[in-house]
Amino acid sequence: MLKDIYEEDDHTLPEDGFEIVTLDNVLAALRHMLALYVRYSNSDDDDKKCFVKSAGIVRLSHPDIGIIDVVRDPVRYSYQVTIRRLGQALFRKLDEHGSDPLGGMEAVVMELAQEDPKHEGMIIEILDKNWDGVGDENRRWMA
Repeated sequence: MLKDIYEEDDHTLPEDGFEIVTLDNVLAALRHMLALYVRYSNSDDDDKKCFVKSAGIVRLSHPDIGIIDVVRDPVRYSYQVTIRRLGQALFRKLDEHGSDPLGGMEAVVMELAQEDPKHEGMIIEILDKNWDGVGDENRRWMA
């Protein structure tokens, strides 16, 4: 099902010269980011820089609360944000093709997980967690 959708995607540039993001582009970027994220997550702790040590409980009203995850582990955060944005793009592309975007996203999760059997569970968890809430007002990915 999914293969049929993205093989039909138009890969030509529009007349104005701006490149259109295709479903193939989104899937390729998602594969690449997942491979990097899995490798990073499985690396030694010495390779991961923790820039902020917890100083105790932070009040939810503190102005730094929104940035603490970025400062604590900027590499992991950038992977998570990118994977979420790719999930949003995937939802849009599947919806544009007239298919069920949530069903298509589920098919992508399974396809990508099966491509790396050693990390299958980790890939499912990464996508599920980072895609939580992706969708529109009527249909949302629920982790």
